[in-house]
Amino acid sequence: MLTDPSIIRTVALPPVIDLGATFLFSITGAMEAIRRHYDPVGLFVLALACGLGGGLLRDGLFIQAGPPAAMRDGSYMIAVIAGCVVAGLFFKHVERLSMPFLIFDALGTGAYGVVGASRAFEAGLAIPACIFVGVVNAVGSGLIRDVLVREDLLRAERDLDGFFR
Repeated sequence: MLTDPSIIRTVALPPVIDLGATFLFSITGAMEAIRRHYDPVGLFVLALACGLGGGLLRDGLFIQAGPPAAMRDGSYMIAVIAGCVVAGLFFKHVERLSMPFLIFDALGTGAYGVVGASRAFEAGLAIPACIFVGVVNAVGSGLIRDVLVREDLLRAERDLDGFFR
């Protein structure tokens, strides 16, 4: 039996991929907070912003199909808390684990990009829009982290100071 070629069927990605990316990005936010000597509340807030930022941008700005997934499912908060705990336990070994950490960060970025594009496609967006949503979902968390800790602004100020001397 032949099917209509204009109908494209999608296979939803397992939620564990989204939760895994949330967990990995939460670790990166918590590690940055520990490096900057934040208190436990600041550590949690930065991990929360990094872990959920891209997904909140995706669901809140682009897909708009009700509350974001992170607000409907408590397992996202558990993933953020687990990321905080893992970052706290392994922070002393960061220098030794820097290469695996970069690999996990890259895997998290890729996973979030795929999840974002998949969710946008499931919501009925056009292919170019799906790609855009995937990119925003992937880099949104890092962008939010850098804004919150003023990373790029401080780097730009240091570069300008060296340039004008």
